[in-house]
Amino acid sequence: MKAFVRIAISVSGLLFVGCSGNSPGGGGSAGSGGASGSGGAPGSGGAPGSGGASGSGGASTGSGGAPGSGGVPGSGGASGSGGAAPDAGPASDGGPVPSDAAPQAPCTAAGTLMPGNSTRMITHAGAMRSYILHVPPQYDGKTRMAVVVDMHGLGQTAAGQPAQSGWNRRADASGFIMMYPQGLSNSWNGGNCCGPSQMMNVDDVGFLKAAVTRTAQDGCVDLKRVYASGLSNGGFMSHYLGCAAADFFAAVAPVSGVNRVMPCTPARPITVINFRGQNDNLVAYNTAMPDFEKWSTANGCTGTPMTTHGICITRTQCAAGVEVTLCTINGGHIPYGAATGQMANIPDVAWEAFARHTLP
Repeated sequence: MKAFVRIAISVSGLLFVGCSGNSPGGGGSAGSGGASGSGGAPGSGGAPGSGGASGSGGASTGSGGAPGSGGVPGSGGASGSGGAAPDAGPASDGGPVPSDAAPQAPCTAAGTLMPGNSTRMITHAGAMRSYILHVPPQYDGKTRMAVVVDMHGLGQTAAGQPAQSGWNRRADASGFIMMYPQGLSNSWNGGNCCGPSQMMNVDDVGFLKAAVTRTAQDGCVDLKRVYASGLSNGGFMSHYLGCAAADFFAAVAPVSGVNRVMPCTPARPITVINFRGQNDNLVAYNTAMPDFEKWSTANGCTGTPMTTHGICITRTQCAAGVEVTLCTINGGHIPYGAATGQMANIPDVAWEAFARHTLP
């Protein structure tokens, strides 16, 4: 255990040197850094603030973990307001559920999902993995709902991410399920970033697919509307999912992450909404426009970008009707609060785009 802690800490000191642009499995990159936004309990309707501790009340998951290299302690905070539903026991992956099954049959079984928050566990690749589900009040087990997967930063936890990102408020207002997965050693293997999970080549793509698949078996989920977002290391992971799992995820919205996957060859054109802070001292903003052009090329986009939401540029003339967006926020590495102050709340802007796109 002492050896593992030393590894985690030594890796965090190297994450911000920069990624090499190698093929997946190459160099690391930025961690999560900074304090997480306060914003009150998830689903409370208040926008996340830019400072303070994350989370309040509810269930927690994962370990406190080692501090992130940007000074963010792994929080043991709580998820969601209104208390947590009883935790579900561990389960196996349950086998694949094809995301392109069309049409999806009506939901008939009652399932185990219910409105509220719960921590679920599955075994994947020989490891026990966990994720927090936030199911909105209007869930009735009959109408299929979209799923948004929101991933924490390096050194942070699934339990702290809901209050930090503010996604639960949008989920309750629009009626979709939130999933907050826990990375092993509080990190994600985003192909070439970051931390212990990248060093150990953890199959996080497989885990995230398995967690969504299990959720679809437990409740009424629309597998054509599964989306991903995440902060920092979770943002790198979001880019990686866009490159490596576009046949499963309908769109991605990375926050403070860089696409270092070389080559990035998605199975199909995929919508990408990228959020970057101009004053980010961990993931340099000068990588934002190259990423915008990289995704534009991957998606066969043409034409001049148009300005949206005051701080975003978007190309809509892309293959298969997808779009590529870059939102430039006057903020730092954790830009949720700053974006809200600029009338471009990240969950709101991302969901607006997500809602326009499904798997073919």
